[in-house]
Amino acid sequence: MVLLILFTGMRSNEVLALKKEDILDSGTILIRDSKTHTSRTAFLHPEVKEALATYHAQHPNPDNPYVFYPHYGRLTSPLTYTAIRAVVKELFIEAGIYKSGLNLHCLRHTFARCLVESGFRREDIQKLLGHKSLRSTEIYTVLSDQDVLKKAPLVYESIQAYLEESEKLLP
Repeated sequence: MVLLILFTGMRSNEVLALKKEDILDSGTILIRDSKTHTSRTAFLHPEVKEALATYHAQHPNPDNPYVFYPHYGRLTSPLTYTAIRAVVKELFIEAGIYKSGLNLHCLRHTFARCLVESGFRREDIQKLLGHKSLRSTEIYTVLSDQDVLKKAPLVYESIQAYLEESEKLLP
């Protein structure tokens, strides 16, 4: 589940509503129950596909239509947000990265930040995150002071190159 959110940027409620039939043979995921009441497509990374296959092999339940489901109790229903929050918190603790405020939604932010750092356009990130408004996407893509400091030398190099080129053009 963590990998699915990290590699797709899906919202936790989208993950909970995800059905097995929504994972297509083409390597894509159809996200039907979006917060914005629209459908969109996400891409299934091979590592995530393998993790899902392992999960279903370890916890077989062919009668449950959902990708993630309880292992006891109401076996034909999806997992609840409370259940996945507890599992993810435990994973964060085991990994030694847990701190107050770290939650499932942080994984979505991480996905968006990776896209920004990889040079994706905001409009493309907006589509991948399923936002109706670019303003919503901008919350995820704001540069930190550290990001700006890392890029400052590149800005200086660009300015210097521009000035040098301008001098060549002057008589």
